[in-house]
Amino acid sequence: MIVKAYPNPEDEYGEACCTAGVDDEGNWIRIWPVPFRDLKPDQKFTKWQWIKAKIRHSTDPRPESHEVQPETIRLGDKVDTGKAWAKRLIYLAPHFVQSVEELQALQEAGEQTMGSIRPREVVEFVIEERDDPNWKPGQLGKLSQQGLFTGPKATLERIPLKFSYRFTCDDSHCKIVHKLQVLDWEVAESYRSWRVKYGADWEKALRQKYAEELPNKALIFNLGNYIKYPSNFGIVGLVYPPKT
Repeated sequence: MIVKAYPNPEDEYGEACCTAGVDDEGNWIRIWPVPFRDLKPDQKFTKWQWIKAKIRHSTDPRPESHEVQPETIRLGDKVDTGKAWAKRLIYLAPHFVQSVEELQALQEAGEQTMGSIRPREVVEFVIEERDDPNWKPGQLGKLSQQGLFTGPKATLERIPLKFSYRFTCDDSHCKIVHKLQVLDWEVAESYRSWRVKYGADWEKALRQKYAEELPNKALIFNLGNYIKYPSNFGIVGLVYPPKT
């Protein structure tokens, strides 16, 4: 498992998040939806952890998309950090594209809707307010549904901000600065945690990590498209090994 996006209320499934990783043959596998907060503690996987589960191709037309039987999830080994970065990057290596445009062309051809990209330059980390900072009544109803394995839980917080990167692709054919929203759960949790830890200085802490520290590493964006807007992509996962 390499990707875990912040949960959202879904029309059919209630609260769920989009996750993704590679299978033991190296193929991208999108597993959506996953009722992550409703999983048992011994089923809640982290990034860079193998899992075993029963999955099947979903009705989602994207070729990587699968549905999971949540009760079958079993945790496996972790590909830990440190010297393990070389091992981690082996799994991403077959999936790099040069530009957002290349991935869009693959999507239009029906071949691929996920990929990894190394930005040539990170221009800006953008923080902006949402037009809809609160859940709508219908969304709150979906979020209140009781989980498979758990009873009532704290209502999922609506993050009132959107986080995005403006960047250029490492491709001479790409002449524009892209702006893609960051959907990675990690960024949302950084905001929630640091808002408490740093108070009024939360934005300074957030920018120091995501606008300064990460772009100075060998930053990789894992991209995935939106089911309702297939030609539009978001940054579903951040990977930031040290530069070597």
